[in-house]
Amino acid sequence: MDPQVVMAATAPAVARARSGGGPSFLEFGTYRYEGHHTFELTAGLRYRNEDEVAAWRSRDPMELQGGRLIARRRQAIDAEVEAAIDAATKFALDSPEIGPEEGLDYLYATKIPLRPGAVSD
Repeated sequence: MDPQVVMAATAPAVARARSGGGPSFLEFGTYRYEGHHTFELTAGLRYRNEDEVAAWRSRDPMELQGGRLIARRRQAIDAEVEAAIDAATKFALDSPEIGPEEGLDYLYATKIPLRPGAVSD
C-alpha cells in the first residue's frame, strides 16, 4: 500500500529483467475499500466493519504519496488530473453514439474483431 515500498521492491526486479536476468515474482498485499461489484454497495451488503476499512484507508497509497509532496505541487498534480478527467468526460459525452451493431467492435486490445465484418484499425 506504500508507493515507496513498491518502488524499492520493483526497481531491482526491473533492473534484473532489463539486464537479461529474467523475470521476478513480486506479491503485494493490498486492500479493496468497497465490494468487488457495485451491487454490493447498492444492496447495502457490508462484510467488513467500518473500523477495519478506516484502518486501511489510513494507509491509502494516494494519501501516503500525496502527503510526501509539497502542498503546492500536490495541488498542481490534482488540478492536472482533474483537467484530464474533465477532457476525457467531455470527449466521451461529445462523441457520437454507436449503434448496437457496433457495440462489440474494438472489444479487445489486439484489435482482432470479435465477429466477422467488424471494423478494426
